[in-house]
Formats: sequence, structure tokens, C-alpha cells
Amino acid sequence: MKQELQYVLWLPSWYPSKLKPYNGDFIQRQAFATSAYQLIELIHVIRDEGGHVTKTVKKEVKVSNNLREVTVYYYQRRMFFTMAERFLSHLKYIRIYKSEITELIKKKGLPSMVHVHIALKAGMLGLWIKRKYKINYILSEHWTVYLAEAKPGLRSLRMFRNTFQKIFKNASKLVVVSAYLGERLKNLFEIPSYILIPNVVDTKVFQFKEKVKNPLPVFIYISGLNYQKNPKDILDAFRLLKEKGYEFLLRIVGPKTDWIVEHASRLGLKSNIHFLDEMPQNELAVYLQQSDALVLYSNYETFGCVLIEAFACGVPVIVSDIPVMHENVQLEVNGIIVKSENPAALASSFIQFIEEPWKFNQQEIAKSVEERYGYKKIGNDISKLYNG
Repeated sequence: MKQELQYVLWLPSWYPSKLKPYNGDFIQRQAFATSAYQLIELIHVIRDEGGHVTKTVKKEVKVSNNLREVTVYYYQRRMFFTMAERFLSHLKYIRIYKSEITELIKKKGLPSMVHVHIALKAGMLGLWIKRKYKINYILSEHWTVYLAEAKPGLRSLRMFRNTFQKIFKNASKLVVVSAYLGERLKNLFEIPSYILIPNVVDTKVFQFKEKVKNPLPVFIYISGLNYQKNPKDILDAFRLLKEKGYEFLLRIVGPKTDWIVEHASRLGLKSNIHFLDEMPQNELAVYLQQSDALVLYSNYETFGCVLIEAFACGVPVIVSDIPVMHENVQLEVNGIIVKSENPAALASSFIQFIEEPWKFNQQEIAKSVEERYGYKKIGNDISKLYNG
């Protein structure tokens, strides 16, 4: 077996692909950041349920400097018996993943370390590598499912409880994006400690730019528009704002549904809202730079990547008063923190922002981002994990 340059093997459960271009894109950004310091071989296996990419198995490889990304699509036909379908798909997923890892090791030798991102499902491959090759794995977690307030929560995955326990117990290090998530995982899985490394932002894409004063206050809301992100309370708050005589523009970026369009119309907000589909980061940055404030009124979060993207553009944020927000938002320095699940309080915060926008120094907000969330900082911090 030929041993080439030492590399770290990344196994992400979520990762951008042709099927899900924005799924786990925060993990990809961490990979780009870390590849400035470390040779990375990354393998991601994903089921192509609809046969959009392949009706068998198809592998695609992309190389960017020190990062080599391998994406393997596999087809598993739908079956009348759902449990049988899931079981067969799982077996194929594991078989393909093991085959790709084995092939990589034959070509390039053993990795110096394995880095699993999201315990389920790639963590099972971390366990397999540890047993077969005696190589430790680090586990990074981002998932909201562990939070007590999450819907659906960990209870919906109770059949995997033993799997979770084994993956967390056997990880040599646990990395989390927030202390709030870290403390929750400590309690759930009796973990002695964790390492906090926040998400990363590309400050070459998201950066401060002077803008002409908008004729109306412009708010932006970027989310998956699901229960976690709480679109109903946000729209209800903007209705209250309009009833008080304020005019504004709200840009909503995300997977638009009939319900949210109809709800906005029922509330009389049709002329105030501009719906936009999910978009690449370079396009999203332009909309952020044109905005006066970002709204993220979530019911729960483990981090909230859009926060630091807004900060990098010098845009203050208006967020819900949930624990994780206090880790990144400084009251009246880079944002406003509002009582949760209270549209009236949220509407009042909009009025406060409109009447007193001078409180925020946008250049100062942007200036603080690089040293805390930039590629150099996060890439270096992750790289250090492999040396200790």
C-alpha cells in the first residue's frame, strides 16, 4: 500500500450535490477553509430517489487545491413496503461508502484522521473505520434535532438511540458550532467535554459596501420557511407594523410555498413582500448588502449561518430571545434581541429599528467578523484538531 501525503478523510452526512445544492453548504465552506492548511479527501454518498442523476450508481469528483470532493449518487427504486425500501437503501449506502473508502485507502494509504460531520448516517462509517483500521474519528455536530424544543426532535429517531450512543462515545473529540448545542449533547450522551468552533463565512463574498439610503426600510428574511424558522410570527409582526402606518419592503429568501404566499396576502402584505428562491452565495450577498436589517425570529437554532453573513455585510439583525442568539448577537451593537413567540414585541422592535437606525455602526459590525468567523480563523482552528 503506497502512502502519499498525509490526508484527513471527511465523511459528511449532509453536503451540497446536484440533488440538494444547498444541503450542508456550511460543511463545504468549512472544508474550503480547512483545505488551506490540510489535505482533505471528502466522500459523500447520497440516494438519488427519483433517478435524476443516475438509475444505477454514478461517481463525480471535483478537486480544488487541497480539497478533493467525491460525490456518489445511487438509485434505489421506490417500493410499496416503505420499511423494506429504507432497509435496502441503507444497505446500499453503507456498501457504496465502504467501497469508496477502501478504494481510497488502497490508492493513498491510511488517513491520519477521520472527520465525521453529523452523526447520522456518516458516523456509522466512522465507527467502521475505527474498528477496521484503528483510526480515530472526530465528530462535528450542527443538527437541531438534539435540542429539547426541536420539532421533530430526537424522539422521532429513537430507533437510532443506540447508534447515536456508540457514535458519540467512540469519537475522539466532539466539535460543536455553539455552546448551547454542546451543553445539550453533554447531557444527552454523557460527554465530558466539547470543542467550540463556530461556522465560517466567506468575507470575500459577504462584505460591507456603502449603499444609497433606501426610500423605505428594507428587511430580509432568509430561511427554510418551516416551523423552526417561525414565518407565521414574522408575517404577523409585519402586519402589525403596517397597521401602525409604517411602509416597508420585506424580502423573503427561501423555498416559497402556497401557504406562505396566501398567508401574506390574507394579512394585506402582498405589496410589501418580494419572494425570492434560494440562490448562490454571491447573489445572496448582494441582497444582504442592499438590506437595512436581517430578521431571524426562530423558535430554535444551533447557530444560524445567515447571522454572520449579515454581519459580514455590516447588516444588523433582529432575532428571537433564544439562548444561542446571545452567543453571537450583542444587543444594540450588531442587533436587537426580541422576546420569543411574540409578534407584538417583534413589531415594536421593527419600529425601534426604523426610528433609531443610527444606533448601529455598519462598518464596525463588518470589521469584527473576519477575526472570529473568517476562513483563516476557522480553517486554522479545525486544522489544529488533527494535531493534538
